Amino acid sequence: MRRFAAQLRWSILLPAFIVSAAGAPWILATAYRHVPHPWPEAIASLCMLVLAALIVIQGNRLRKSKAAARNAQAVLRAVAKGSLDAFYILNSHRGPDHRIADFVYIDLNDRGAQLIGKLRTEILGAKLCELLPVLRTDGLFDKYVKAVESGESLEEEFQIDAPNIQARWLHHQIIPMDDGIVITTRDISARKHAEMETRSNRAFLQSLIDHLPLLIYAKNLRADNSGRIIVWNKAAEAVTGYPEQDVIGKTNREAFPPNMAEMYDEVDRKILADPMVVDYPEVPFRRSDGGLRFMHIISVPLLGDDNRPEYVLGIAEDITGRRGQELALRTKQAELAAANDASPLGLFRTNPQGGCTYVNRTYEEMSGMARDQALGNGWVQAIHPEDRVKVFQGWGQSSRTHTPYQGTYRFRHPDGRIVWVSVKTAPIIVDGRIEGYAGSVDDITARREAEQALSDSEQRLRTIADTLPALVAYIDADERYRFNNIAYERVFGVSRNDIRDKTVREFAGEEEYRFIKPYIEQVLQGAAVTFEQEAQQDSIYRCNEATYIPQFADGSRQVVGFHVMVQDITAKKREERRLLQLTQIDSLTGLVNRAGFEQKLADAMAHSQTSGALIAVMYLDIDHFKSINDTHGHHAGDLLLKAFGSRLSLMLRSADTIARLGGDEFTIIMQELGRMDDAEAIAAKIVHAIQSPFFLEEISVSITVSLGLAFYQSGTGDPKALIRQADEMLYLAKEAGRNAYRAAPFTALKIL
Repeated sequence: MRRFAAQLRWSILLPAFIVSAAGAPWILATAYRHVPHPWPEAIASLCMLVLAALIVIQGNRLRKSKAAARNAQAVLRAVAKGSLDAFYILNSHRGPDHRIADFVYIDLNDRGAQLIGKLRTEILGAKLCELLPVLRTDGLFDKYVKAVESGESLEEEFQIDAPNIQARWLHHQIIPMDDGIVITTRDISARKHAEMETRSNRAFLQSLIDHLPLLIYAKNLRADNSGRIIVWNKAAEAVTGYPEQDVIGKTNREAFPPNMAEMYDEVDRKILADPMVVDYPEVPFRRSDGGLRFMHIISVPLLGDDNRPEYVLGIAEDITGRRGQELALRTKQAELAAANDASPLGLFRTNPQGGCTYVNRTYEEMSGMARDQALGNGWVQAIHPEDRVKVFQGWGQSSRTHTPYQGTYRFRHPDGRIVWVSVKTAPIIVDGRIEGYAGSVDDITARREAEQALSDSEQRLRTIADTLPALVAYIDADERYRFNNIAYERVFGVSRNDIRDKTVREFAGEEEYRFIKPYIEQVLQGAAVTFEQEAQQDSIYRCNEATYIPQFADGSRQVVGFHVMVQDITAKKREERRLLQLTQIDSLTGLVNRAGFEQKLADAMAHSQTSGALIAVMYLDIDHFKSINDTHGHHAGDLLLKAFGSRLSLMLRSADTIARLGGDEFTIIMQELGRMDDAEAIAAKIVHAIQSPFFLEEISVSITVSLGLAFYQSGTGDPKALIRQADEMLYLAKEAGRNAYRAAPFTALKIL
């Protein structure tokens, strides 16, 4: 800049100096023309020499300046051509009023031409807004004009979608120059897309964390904010009872009771001392409401660059239910083992080769052989020698045919006592192969006593089942009822004998069986299922919840039947419906509120998509409603809104839905219309009927209404677009002077 200023001074001063120097000889000659002296001519000659020298010097300067300018232009073009940015130079194009009407491209680089989508030669000399008309509508042209007029540069990021330019994000700088601008533009779409992708990924991860069934939490362990909780997901809120706002940003001692806080602080101290994953199989946790839960917690340290813990991630599972189930399972297993040992039947299992692997105490008593003696092939020695061949033949046939074996034989005790037994043996089949045998032996001489004991045991089970407030049954693999409690008899009005041994199809009927058959198929494949079944009998709504639990063969995954438990959850369902209805009713008018309207509209459009029925949506509000509140008070306004809703109800069908969205805004959904004219006739009727005065306690109020009407019929549709269309029609009615309706054309359905 200093060099340019010096050149500028020389370009102004030097011509004046040259003129002065050129006139100096003449002036001297004139002044001393009549003076007889020899040195005036010498002075004049000297001035001419100085003048010539100055002209030569200035010529050299001009040549150097031109060369420097050419070099600068060449460098500028090279930089612009190789730049990652699009580069444009534009001059102002002014109209007759000397205001900037457009800009003209006087230079640009190849990247700039590529961004516009034309050749550089096609752009040079063209007008900006003729080439890119969108710049006037999106405000960029106004920014260019402002830069020229204010002399201030502008730098910003923006998104553009022009006909000749692919939709993208750009970063540009606008630099004013003498009656023009210089623009540098860089395509930052990749970075923006990456940023949006990052935000999307973060939102996805947050959603994933919030919807995981596991409790997820994280704490900051850095010194500047140590111990403060920074993550607390929805599962953590639900299980612990502590909402996110009461936990995030707080330490353990600030969020939880002292004893719990101390326990979790100890976990943090352990991780800080030794940054390893810590697994706590069972940790008691006291909920905010005082309830006790048991958690399986894994604490994972997250290390920083210095390998010191910066955060701790906690993953917890509520094992309260599972803990109870495991305890119940262990209890049941102990009970089963005890029952096996106390069973009046002798029980045994063998491997595929017939080697004994288990016998119970009763078997020991019946066979006269201790368990250790019976294991392996020792059990054969307890069978009477005359019966061994018969036993081996029966088991051989069972092995070949994969069918159960049943027979009788004798045990011979070491003291010679003979015990007749009835044996039942079945192969344990897994994937088509026999993995062993399971069976029982019964002392026939004591059968009556054994049957009586079994009957007593069944009676105890029935007594327990009959006291349950649910339908309880057992159905075998052939889908036949083998057991049912007394609730079945009360509900269906039949005796136990009318149910026992019948198939589900015979008992339930074809229609009922078609509904439950898929669930029966699932449970017979080994999966526990729970489902609900609703019914309407004599205008009375009923809902049952059924649970099917598979029963597996001992020692295998073969399903031999399933247990059924059916509970009446009608009261629960009615309460859920009542609560849902309360959330969808406007408390002032008793009409459907915004949430209920949106649900009704979504259901109506879904029905239209399958049935092709025509529906209409009306959007209406009371003209100048604010003036009524201002004049008569809000109480009168509320009375008017209630009366307005009541009058609408009298003019519409029971199948139509009237909703109050808020304030004086109302909507109407009309389904199963024969034609559009029917809806328009009702709209006109509403506009006319609303003009009649409303009597509100001690005052009379006359109002008008404006109404917008939109239609939908099958196809894909967006409820928000349909509401927006009706709203636009409402504003057209208002612009027309209010007290009117406007309907959207039927062709508008294509754009929904």
